[in-house]
Amino acid sequence: MGIEVERQWLCDPEARLPDTVGAFRAGEQTLRRISDTYYDTAARDLAGARASLRVRAQDGATLVTFKQSQSDDADGGLRRRTEIEEPLVGDFEAHPAVAAARDLASAALEVLGTLAQERAVRVYARGGQSVEAVVDALTYPDGSREWRLEAEGDEDAVNDFAEALAEAFGGLRPAATGKAAELMRRL
Repeated sequence: MGIEVERQWLCDPEARLPDTVGAFRAGEQTLRRISDTYYDTAARDLAGARASLRVRAQDGATLVTFKQSQSDDADGGLRRRTEIEEPLVGDFEAHPAVAAARDLASAALEVLGTLAQERAVRVYARGGQSVEAVVDALTYPDGSREWRLEAEGDEDAVNDFAEALAEAFGGLRPAATGKAAELMRRL
């Protein structure tokens, strides 16, 4: 179990990750197609506990991820979340991320919906720090679209990157919700 630190912004469909952001220099960009299926109970027990469970299909692999918020997302979109993410090997029900979700669930977990993503990824470095930045083109189950820019890494690096990014990208707006909550809102 680890702690994920990230910021998410809503961005325009034309957003591209530049070669430099302030003092951060980017590596090569990679493109990924991702399918995320989210789970919760009918009563939305996980959402009520500010948690989510997803199964991600990406690059021929399946990852199961449990996240639970440790912050109120009020700090300019900064999110701190407990995260359990491991490949799915064997029984889904025995997976550690599923077990963590079941600890919060009062009933059976069910599929909420599947989110399709086209993701551009670049890792930025500055000295010994790195930040993974992505631009996601999202398609929700209702067919609606949204574009997000995310930065994940060490908290100080993410905050410095965010400050430089605000100068490079005009019009970024912190995302008010995570993708799981936004998916539920659009159902």
